[in-house]
Amino acid sequence: MSAGLVSGREYTKTRPRGAAPWNPGREALEVVSLVHGIVAEYAQPLTIRQIFYRLVGKYAFEKTEKAYSRLGEILNRARRAGLLGWDAIRDDGDYVPEIPGWSGVKQFRNTVIAMEESYFR
Repeated sequence: MSAGLVSGREYTKTRPRGAAPWNPGREALEVVSLVHGIVAEYAQPLTIRQIFYRLVGKYAFEKTEKAYSRLGEILNRARRAGLLGWDAIRDDGDYVPEIPGWSGVKQFRNTVIAMEESYFR
């Protein structure tokens, strides 16, 4: 694979992006099958963590960081290979609050004056 710029760093090899073929083993296929059942059971997109804990609770899936990482890799590969829908898993991400701002100096000044007028000890 050719060199590429990823996250601001130069790499000589990168993983394929987007859809990619996958030839999963028996264990990975079993996990994908269980995940299909879990997603159908909840009838809504779930996070990887929710899927992981459901696997742990219902199917005695190993509760380790290694198992969680492996699940993430299986789900990633399954989605990219078309074995699991992209909408089956949600990523809540981080909440970034809106940063207050002003349209100009006049609006900022008026805000400060209003704050000053409403201030009391």
